[in-house]
Amino acid sequence: QIIGRRRVLLVSPEQSYKGMYPYPVSHPYDGYAMVDLDDADYSRFPNITKVRGQACVVEPGDVLFVPDGWWRHEHGLSGEHAHVELRMGMGGRARTAAAA
Repeated sequence: QIIGRRRVLLVSPEQSYKGMYPYPVSHPYDGYAMVDLDDADYSRFPNITKVRGQACVVEPGDVLFVPDGWWRHEHGLSGEHAHVELRMGMGGRARTAAAA
């Protein structure tokens, strides 16, 4: 976190099909949930009430590690906030010199 504060909700991948309603694989929003956690439609997504996560507040200088596959929902708590996100992956193909 660079400036400002934000609340982050982390939900285990074990809860993906218990109530997070993920988009299908190969869908343009694959990796995202269909349910809007800011304004959940409980009649359309009733199992969202069964989802439990862990929340924390991230402040300037804090680092938060989010394991691969975990759901993350963020909410800014200050007028201005900025953070840096680094994604690490394995198994990617080597880039050619032209691509680099």
